[in-house]
Amino acid sequence: MKILQVQFLNYLFAPGGAHKANRILAEGLVERGHTCWVVASSLEPGSKGHAQLLAELTARGIEIISDSPEVVVFVYKGVRVHTVTSDFRAYPRVLLQVMRDFAPDWTLVSEDRTFLLLELALEVSPSRVVYVSHSQATLPFGPASFSPDSGRTQLLQRAAGIISVSGYLQDYLLRWGGLHSSVIPFPAYGTGPFPHFGSFD
Repeated sequence: MKILQVQFLNYLFAPGGAHKANRILAEGLVERGHTCWVVASSLEPGSKGHAQLLAELTARGIEIISDSPEVVVFVYKGVRVHTVTSDFRAYPRVLLQVMRDFAPDWTLVSEDRTFLLLELALEVSPSRVVYVSHSQATLPFGPASFSPDSGRTQLLQRAAGIISVSGYLQDYLLRWGGLHSSVIPFPAYGTGPFPHFGSFD
């Protein structure tokens, strides 16, 4: 199966939990025999961030597939990553091109505060888009939302499904958005076993 993961997050060089969880998900899908591509952002847009990404990839011996002013494409652990290094305006063009080239069976959209990526993905593949929710702050409803917006809530209603990363988030989606979701606890800390779990000494 061909799976596209879309996010306004850096893919490889970021410490955040959602960043790590999405990367581990993509790598796990590849390990299970799926083909996985990612559209992600750089740590910093523009020429400085572009140069930083190239330097980081080179230092780690990661193969660079292509390099243009807007996008750097590389493969890491079997996942093909399209990193948008120019400003926000290039994202829709890059996403649409990748969706045309790859023709994914499923598109997973994650942590999209603008909901522009979700809207574009739904336009291209209206019945094959799943939203992955890591944080209530980036949802467009409820008391913990950064940016409440009923129009964006309607976009979530159009998704084929929603994945939440915890029971708390599942309850939040249902209570404040009327949206059902499936809980998948992402293995952000690896696969284990963890012999020192709970041993703070």
